Amino acid sequence: MNPELKQYLNHIDKCLKPLPALERADIIKEIQSLMLEMEHSGFSSQQIIQKLGSPQSLAKEYLGNMLESTTSGKRQQFLAACAFYSLAGFSGMFVVPCLAIISFVFIITSPIAPICGFVKLLDEMLNLNLWYTQYIQVVLPNGMQLDATGVFFTGLLAGGILFFSGYGAWKLLVAYCKKVSTLKKELSV
Repeated sequence: MNPELKQYLNHIDKCLKPLPALERADIIKEIQSLMLEMEHSGFSSQQIIQKLGSPQSLAKEYLGNMLESTTSGKRQQFLAACAFYSLAGFSGMFVVPCLAIISFVFIITSPIAPICGFVKLLDEMLNLNLWYTQYIQVVLPNGMQLDATGVFFTGLLAGGILFFSGYGAWKLLVAYCKKVSTLKKELSV
């Protein structure tokens, strides 16, 4: 290659200093291969330099293209991060507290209904006449009141429903947190 073209390439390399060395080397190789093609086609060194333009303007073109591609990628990543944190934050304001409260309260209170039913049954069977057992009752929609055995089994059923509802809410909360964590890792901002 002509010394004049080598000097032109060195000047471009200096203008591309903001770029990493590997990217600079790739650009220089690309311009060098273009120069060699033009040389084989019969162009003189002066014609090649004239066709390519000043080293500064050519370097600016490459720098501009590189900056545009990285900037648009960063912008898309930024917008994706904003969307993710907005949705995760907004849904987390409602989903996490509601599921946490529901799961805790339902699981903790699930033994109360069977215990109350058992106390009512024990009071009636042993004829203890405990004063608060009169308030433990189950009234059906038609107005009929269940006896102590019915209250006990209804309490068991209600306790089971409360426990499994609370356990289900806990599982949903864990699944939600894992999903948000997985999405955040995939976002990689």
